[in-house]
Amino acid sequence: MDLETLLQQIADGRPIDADALLPHLCREDRDERLQVNLRLADAYSETGAHERAGVFVRRAWVLSGFSPDLIERFVSIHAAYGDAAAIREAYKRLGMRRSEEGDLDRAIESFYASIFAFGYHSRLDRYEYDFDILDRIERMARPYRFRPRTRAASAPDRKIRVAYLTHLLSNPTSVFYRINLSLAEHHDPSRFEVTFFSTEPASAYPDGKPPARFDALGYLVVTAPEAGSKTERLVWLGTRIAAFRPDLLVTNAALSDLDSYFVTCLRPAPATLGLVYGPPPQFTAPGFDGSIASARHPLIDTPGPCAFVPVEVALPDRDRVEPLPRRRFDLPDDAVILLTGGRPVKFQDRSFWEAIFALLRARPAAWFVAVGVRPEQLPAPLDRIPADLEARVRFLDWQEEYPEILTLADVVIDTYPSGGGLVLMDAMALGRPVVSFRNDYLRAFDQTDWSVAMEFVPIPELIVPRGDFEAFHSAVTRLIDDEAHRRRMAERCRETIFQTRGQPQRMVRGYEEVYRRVATASAGGDRRVVVQRPGWRRRWVPWLIRWFPPSYPLLQWCWRFGARVGRRSRR
Repeated sequence: MDLETLLQQIADGRPIDADALLPHLCREDRDERLQVNLRLADAYSETGAHERAGVFVRRAWVLSGFSPDLIERFVSIHAAYGDAAAIREAYKRLGMRRSEEGDLDRAIESFYASIFAFGYHSRLDRYEYDFDILDRIERMARPYRFRPRTRAASAPDRKIRVAYLTHLLSNPTSVFYRINLSLAEHHDPSRFEVTFFSTEPASAYPDGKPPARFDALGYLVVTAPEAGSKTERLVWLGTRIAAFRPDLLVTNAALSDLDSYFVTCLRPAPATLGLVYGPPPQFTAPGFDGSIASARHPLIDTPGPCAFVPVEVALPDRDRVEPLPRRRFDLPDDAVILLTGGRPVKFQDRSFWEAIFALLRARPAAWFVAVGVRPEQLPAPLDRIPADLEARVRFLDWQEEYPEILTLADVVIDTYPSGGGLVLMDAMALGRPVVSFRNDYLRAFDQTDWSVAMEFVPIPELIVPRGDFEAFHSAVTRLIDDEAHRRRMAERCRETIFQTRGQPQRMVRGYEEVYRRVATASAGGDRRVVVQRPGWRRRWVPWLIRWFPPSYPLLQWCWRFGARVGRRSRR
């Protein structure tokens, strides 16, 4: 039977005899076999048989030598039935191919899509080390790496120079912005000289320039240039870091932002440190000289040396936060508001939603507010709230009025099974009791199933065993019913968080002590510091690209010519 007839049978939904397909699937010519598999993948995909289509598109993907022309088709078919693992591997293969072809910019983009495949396509906050990708990015950066030079030993009281390589500094509502601002406000200027560097260009920032608050504090924020390829922009940024002659390069999201990891692989500083605020595969690399973890469970699974310094930031003052009127969100003034906040991936557990629905049915006075998620982002089949509860559930996006939104709550419930962080701290500071689940430290760290409950909320009445929704129901019900108990727990939460997590200067002192130890060790203990001095091409070409973008094609040719000359000279 000819292929066209078979494809029509598939389109009509009629069963196909596998023996009839064999002559077409067994064609000797690779390109012919590739086209047969692609057409079969398309035919099955159009009928909704995505898993069957996945068999043929995977075969076509291999036959094509991981062609970029097939990646969209491959991803759409596998995304249709949630095979994020296959998508992750496909983007990795594509990145490897592009890096071999010398297309470094698009290789990094493919590796980024691979690392975040679970989050994009399965709404899972899952991250794993892919050592092949890390090794390939390190190899991609190697031709641009700065050559080490030593400078004379300095006095023991010399200031330690710290270069912060930041992520999401352009977003004033992000956790990274708040932590970096705490560092800027509380660093000891008599002992440390600090500059912030951003892989984002100035156009990514509000008003087209770095945050004014850092400038007001006397800190320079160096952004990546607008012109040039990604590789050229990142090498330019590495050049600026090297020109600062830092003792330490400190990253706050080295693997969440692969641009940052590429810069660290340029080795613009004698030592590199990763700040770990979540899963280690997002925040630090095995080759770093050390890490600082803000919570104990990520520390356990962090490769290499790692210190523990609890995260502390400036907490909101409830006396200065103006509560929002409930009527703005159609919430009754006499209702008991249960509120949960986090990214959409933290709302994907059906058992959590079933527990919330049970609470609402048991207590008609209770209403529920979910901040950071929309109804269409809920796990299937919960893309619609039960009709009898729909009027008592609200969904809100993250807003600049985030602290004010927290004041709507009478009780804040931690996300499950992936717990929250600064949301809990801010809620406690505003005098809201927080109910959370205990963490299991004997398991391997898993971002999709963990909690900092005992570190943020060490109050037995508010911590329930992991997965015990009966205990959860009892703890929340008591807070709903007993207003006096709710107020006592609120005050205990507020006192606890200000005592344990409300002093950012204490966190910065802890960071500085680790910086001092690592800087001394990297200098061999004698304060001799190895710095990276870039060659002429890395010093001048990025500068020219930034200031003379009209001549970019000529400068790009000069860059590549210089690279060839450099490789020959090294041989």
